[in-house]
Amino acid sequence: MEIAGLLITLVFGLALVNAVAYRLPVWEKIGYAWPMGLGANALLMFMLDLMHISLRHVTGVLAVELALTIVLGVYIQRKYRPRLPEKSLLTIAAPRNLAWLLLMATVVFLVYVVTTRALFWPVYIYDSIYGFDFVAKAVAQEGTLNNAVFDPHHPLYSLRSLYPPLVALNFAFAYLLGFETSHIIVVIFYASLAVSLYAFLAQVTTPLGAAFYTLLLVTIPELFNFASLSSSNPICAYYCAMGLLALWRAVDTTCGLDLRMGAVLIALALWTRPEAIIFATVAGALVLWWSIKQKRIGAVVVVGVTFLAVWGSWQLYLQDVLHVTGDQPMDFDLTWDAGKLSRMLSRVMEVTFHGSYYGIVMFLFVAVVFLNIPFLWKQRHTSLLLVVIVAAWGLYLLVFYQLDTDFMPNSTDWIGDAYRRGMFNFIPLMLLYCAASPWSRTAFTGIERWLDADKSSVTE
Repeated sequence: MEIAGLLITLVFGLALVNAVAYRLPVWEKIGYAWPMGLGANALLMFMLDLMHISLRHVTGVLAVELALTIVLGVYIQRKYRPRLPEKSLLTIAAPRNLAWLLLMATVVFLVYVVTTRALFWPVYIYDSIYGFDFVAKAVAQEGTLNNAVFDPHHPLYSLRSLYPPLVALNFAFAYLLGFETSHIIVVIFYASLAVSLYAFLAQVTTPLGAAFYTLLLVTIPELFNFASLSSSNPICAYYCAMGLLALWRAVDTTCGLDLRMGAVLIALALWTRPEAIIFATVAGALVLWWSIKQKRIGAVVVVGVTFLAVWGSWQLYLQDVLHVTGDQPMDFDLTWDAGKLSRMLSRVMEVTFHGSYYGIVMFLFVAVVFLNIPFLWKQRHTSLLLVVIVAAWGLYLLVFYQLDTDFMPNSTDWIGDAYRRGMFNFIPLMLLYCAASPWSRTAFTGIERWLDADKSSVTE
């Protein structure tokens, strides 16, 4: 039941991706499939719960997904009349050279290690025990999202329970399928992030370069650690990062397929964690830019309404169904406090460039930014990506500055906790920026030519 249920969500997600953006490259669609399927799965569970249909009957949820998959399949068949691909997936992913094969084998092995760790250890991180996983177990036990956990008088009630429900509902889905822990959901997003990023990297650099930067992603110490825990951060990172990358490419190439996929992913991000609002703001600016370039203002209206509807649905549910509100530790009055800003930025720099958190990624990114200065106006597509990264990071820092804290040593370490994990959202964008750099492309093109020449000499 466990494997069958996850495979159904995979096929369901693949059908959704094909319905939204049929002509995307095959590996991009594979990378999108599970996150799309699980995102839609959470929305479906939410709607069934609103209709007072017990979520404990997980076979009913799977039956609806199978039915929708069939309907989408018929729609895709009639609209696109797909033919069997001329090349199989194995042919498309055939080894380019021994170095590529070694790097990709390492990526696969590390994903396997994360999977085995995740299936072995029970849930033990604080945020999940008192938040996402706790809500998930209550949903699996009571069959409804409107359960005792949301009673402010409940001894285990906490603000973590009030986060958007995509993560908690999918964790509950894992328990209902028969898994002993909810870790498997996070592993799926970790693996999907690797596949999706590789597919994007392959569009801007050589196969060897794409494999190298994908390996950098999966070996980031902090992400590697949290990928086997029941944390919502890797899940949010997938939706935010891949959504922004799709929208960035939509603006760069005027591609409507990427616009639709990016908008859907950001909408799902809004149902994952509160900080997704930051990335939705940047995403909205990208959609507005695309709409102006294409003279299709209706696109930004549709996307904006969608974002508001997705975000607002949970806020309305909290107020009108659960009758709870969460007071956030935010100061909404903009004030200037030089000492507070200095202390915050000092801690930000300390965490951002901590090698045991992000490895060499931050140092590499900064180095490439400086090396790319002569190409800022010549390489406008990478310059746009840099603007996206800097704008999102600036808004992210503004949110932390507005927290009701003075960032003194004895205060809550927001930077060492929330900011540290939130940087997962930026890392895929940074890696793609590095890969698209002319310096990086030149280096990996030269390496591949040398490897091909060496292989030819051995053959002769």
